Amino acid sequence: MATSSADPWELRETDYPARGSRNDKLRFLVRYAILAPSNRNSQPWRFKVGRGRISLHADISRWQRIADPHCRELRISLGCALENLLIALEHFGFGYHVTYCPVTADSSIAAQIAIVDECVTSPLHPASMFKAIVRRRTNHGRYQDRAVTATVLRKLMDCNADDDLALLLTHDAETKQLVDKLMLWSDALTLSNPEYREELAASIGGGNFGGPWLLSVAQEFAVAHLGVRGTVARGTPKALKSSPVFGLISGVSAGEEVQIRAGQLLERVYLAATSRGLCLQPVSQLLEVTKVKTQFAKLFRAGGVPLLPFRLGYADSPGRPTPRRPLEDVLRATH
Repeated sequence: MATSSADPWELRETDYPARGSRNDKLRFLVRYAILAPSNRNSQPWRFKVGRGRISLHADISRWQRIADPHCRELRISLGCALENLLIALEHFGFGYHVTYCPVTADSSIAAQIAIVDECVTSPLHPASMFKAIVRRRTNHGRYQDRAVTATVLRKLMDCNADDDLALLLTHDAETKQLVDKLMLWSDALTLSNPEYREELAASIGGGNFGGPWLLSVAQEFAVAHLGVRGTVARGTPKALKSSPVFGLISGVSAGEEVQIRAGQLLERVYLAATSRGLCLQPVSQLLEVTKVKTQFAKLFRAGGVPLLPFRLGYADSPGRPTPRRPLEDVLRATH
């Protein structure tokens, strides 16, 4: 994976080109968008800046076709990037109007953000969220045996103001035990699929997860040729059991716009959690196999269509930042 000479995670507010052109300013704000989380760190997005708007495009070349055959995780990833962008726009005094999935000749457009003169200030975007963008990480390790208080959970629940989405946060032991069993089943099924292992190996070998080059190559070989069913199936539930909170975002449907907005909600929860010293990890494999997804949906039928499960808790460290594509790679030329 190509890397930029400057670490994208070292993005500084003071580098904002206050005296530059509007396009210069908007391109700078895209740097905040590309720090969003994405499925397997695939970063399946591109942006077009110009004519008083920013267009967010799906980069289908980075679609995880085996793990995500219906593009649910891709659209959620796009929603996370969109939310970062909107938070940054507000922080730097820009107003905006979002059009989801516009009907245009370019079917890759997930959202168009028109820049308007009147500044937008959303109660869903406190200043702490903007500051958390550069500090947000996904922690895949074990979490501390430390409860998340009801007060903190209420603050996280406040991240949702979308009538088409439901947010569940629970520390119920029985619920987590049932989810553990489904994760064991999901890991066994997905990792017994050679195509799934090859796709995962390509992500590892491409450096999506960071780490030394030699380690990435070794992991790629192990996943593609040896299989890691036993190791992963045993390890993932242990990590889930160590988490004090299980979370789930559900929607009234699995429509494209709802999935993008689910990604926006996920990113708000991510950032609100980060600002409170919490860690979060999506556990999307629960929805990647039809048999498992069907059983999982039965557990949470009242919340609507399950879109994104995750675990939440405290950890000894926030986790390592993952590599990011250079800004030049994600900006589309304007005509």
